Amino acid sequence: MSHKYIFSKLKSGKTLINYAFLKISSQGFLFLLSLILAKVLSPDRFGVYSLSLMIIYFFSALFMRSSQDPSIVLGTDELKQHSKINRIFTIRIIMLIQAIILFYLITWIFFQPLSHFSSLDETGLFFLFFAFMGLCIRNFFEGTFLTLNHRMAEAAYDALTNIISFIWLFVIYYFFTINIENIFMMFFISPLIAGLILIREIDMKKVLPFKFDPVIFRQMFDYTKWTILGSVSLYFVNWVDTFVLRIFVSLDQIGIYYLGYQIFKGILILISIARVYYLPFISLHIKDEKKMKNYLTNKRWIMMAAGFIGLCLIYIALPRLFDILYSDAYQGSVTVARILLVGAVFSLYQTFYSPIFDAMRRYEFTQLASILMVAINLTLDYILVFLYGFRGAAVATAITYAIMSLIYEMYFRKYLKNIILPSPQRLPIR
Repeated sequence: MSHKYIFSKLKSGKTLINYAFLKISSQGFLFLLSLILAKVLSPDRFGVYSLSLMIIYFFSALFMRSSQDPSIVLGTDELKQHSKINRIFTIRIIMLIQAIILFYLITWIFFQPLSHFSSLDETGLFFLFFAFMGLCIRNFFEGTFLTLNHRMAEAAYDALTNIISFIWLFVIYYFFTINIENIFMMFFISPLIAGLILIREIDMKKVLPFKFDPVIFRQMFDYTKWTILGSVSLYFVNWVDTFVLRIFVSLDQIGIYYLGYQIFKGILILISIARVYYLPFISLHIKDEKKMKNYLTNKRWIMMAAGFIGLCLIYIALPRLFDILYSDAYQGSVTVARILLVGAVFSLYQTFYSPIFDAMRRYEFTQLASILMVAINLTLDYILVFLYGFRGAAVATAITYAIMSLIYEMYFRKYLKNIILPSPQRLPIR
């Protein structure tokens, strides 16, 4: 094995880790944004904001994000065959325009139900349309960069979008007044400006001229029909609590719950670093029994212990932190976040199995597990929110994560353990 090969592998691994951390940092933007907006918005307006996001993220998952993976797969094939992606690029533009038109028609036809659900007036829904366009534009640029195999450019695009968003909020805060309408405009302006700045990273010779291919369009349509299921399932994993809360509790209680949930979501983002960090190692050594045994019996438990100590410190610090940031306005969020920390413990446990499932390509199981997770959480939400209000939603989510952790453990021990560790041995249960 030559030294050039070794160095190339090390370089590619470093690039993967850098990309993963950039993406995780970008995912943390909404977490930080929520903490900032909770400071300047009242709990009921913060509840309106969360319900509004619920609407646009649903239709974005349905109309645009669901086509991203198919476009990357089909676009990569086109790039290999023709050294261009102008066919898939043309189809993505068509789907972008289609998504914007469909959302406009939906907001026009179903104005009253959407207004009632979100508590937005006509002006608010008008600006919500711009926020939706921004999400679609962001997804379009991300998909284009990834199809061209410009992963670091895609990560840089995400980071630049977030930086512009913070600048926008800073300017609005100091020179105007932050409200829901100019927050929605932030969702539109930031990805648009970032795209215009980084458009030079797109080789126009590979995406132009426009060319419509009906065969690729049919393939794209057939593929997207199935990915819609995964996109919508992932959406409901994140938003099912808010949906049920809208039925049973007031807007200010939704805002209180949403802030507590954002603390939980931020912790999940931090936990996911372990999955991303260990995925290259697991993928490389999945057939090395000695190294996999060390991972499962030593590394995993050391990281679990460190993570558990961190969660305990967060549990202790939360009341003081919220008192400093929000005074008495969001004290109910402390209770929500503390309950959800129990779910975070189980998520931490499950996370160390996730890279194994990914490396062994058990995508069907993880997809079905996500659907089951939504069904369990939805059922528990209806029961516990009805009985205990917004705190019941937190309990339902914590129980759901405990159940999913148990399911992952059972599946691993029944179907994967003997493949990874064929020698007779027992994994410790601690």
